[in-house]
Amino acid sequence: MKKTFFAALAAMIAFTFAFTSCDKEVEPKPEPTKKELLTQKNGWILAAATSEPGYEMANGERLKDLFKGYVREWEMDDVYFYDATGVFRVEPGAKLPPEDEDGWRTATTIGMWKLLDNNTKLITKLPFFYDIDENYLYVMDTVTLLELTENVLKYEFTFKLEEKKKGIKSDEVYTFTLTFHKK
Repeated sequence: MKKTFFAALAAMIAFTFAFTSCDKEVEPKPEPTKKELLTQKNGWILAAATSEPGYEMANGERLKDLFKGYVREWEMDDVYFYDATGVFRVEPGAKLPPEDEDGWRTATTIGMWKLLDNNTKLITKLPFFYDIDENYLYVMDTVTLLELTENVLKYEFTFKLEEKKKGIKSDEVYTFTLTFHKK
């Protein structure tokens, strides 16, 4: 009797395993594309900004961490959105500059973005760069993508500073590395 019981139990277990192993295998979810990662709906907030070499301020101080005297408080909570259609916009955060009487800083900035060079470059508007062209449109710049995940957008931008400092033309080259986190 015990042998029959154990044989029946073994048959039931084998039968169960046979049918459960025949279930259709669940295919893994495909990795999101760079475009899908960039265009996530919550937007991006600047979390860190550094300069190499240290950015020389008017007072002669050199800043490697741009959050310590270069990036203004009201620029730190702006939200950057990359729409799937190629539209880029910056929504001002809750913090506004004290001199914002005419409302220019409360307006949404709009431009176009694009991924280039096998998704290693991005055309975008740089935070805290307020370059405007002859048509009064913000200048978009090409940056190098360093990291793009579901929660992190990180890129670098290299530029040559051409301005006069104390009568001497400065041709110093800076690389700003900007890190954003998903809002």
